[in-house]
Amino acid sequence: MPIRMPIAAGIAAIFLTSIMSLAAQIPTPDLENKALVRREMMAFNPRYLTLMGPRSRAVRELEQQVMKREAEMRDVSCSHQIVTELRWLMGSTVDTERIDARLDDLRASLAHPELETRAREQDADGSWGRCYDAWFFRLDASYDGHFSRDQGGNHIPLLDRVNSPQKLAQSRQHSART
Repeated sequence: MPIRMPIAAGIAAIFLTSIMSLAAQIPTPDLENKALVRREMMAFNPRYLTLMGPRSRAVRELEQQVMKREAEMRDVSCSHQIVTELRWLMGSTVDTERIDARLDDLRASLAHPELETRAREQDADGSWGRCYDAWFFRLDASYDGHFSRDQGGNHIPLLDRVNSPQKLAQSRQHSART
C-alpha cells in the first residue's frame, strides 16, 4: 500500500501539469471571445442585453428540461437540435424573431415528446436533422445520415441548391436578403 500513494500522487501531478499546460496554450483572444462578442453585439444593437437577457434565461430553463429528460433516458433528439440552433442564434445574431420562433419550437417539442424522433428521420429533400431550421446544421446532420449510417450513397440532395457557381451565387443573394 505505501508504494501506491506515491504512484497516485505522481499520476495526479502529471495530469494536473498537462491540464495547466493546455490552459496556458489557449490564445488570449479565445479566452476573451464572449466579452468581445458581447461588445460587438452591443455596438450593432445597443439594446442587445435588454433583448437577450430574457431570451437567454428562457433558453437556460428549457435546456434544463431537456437535460432532465435526457437523464431520465427519454428521447430528446429533436429538442437537442433546437437547443443547438438556439445557442448558435444567441451567440451569433440579434435576430430576436428567429430566436423567439425557435423558443416556441422548443416549447412545442417538449410539450409533445412523441415527436422527438423527427430529428432522426430523413426529410423529403433527402436531408437529415428535421428539427434544425438553419441550413448548415441540416447539412451537418445529413452528412452523418448519408455517410455514417451508409444511407443515401455519395449524393446529398440538400447540396443541390449550391452545386454550381450560379446556384451558389443565387443562394448567397437569397441569404443576404433574409
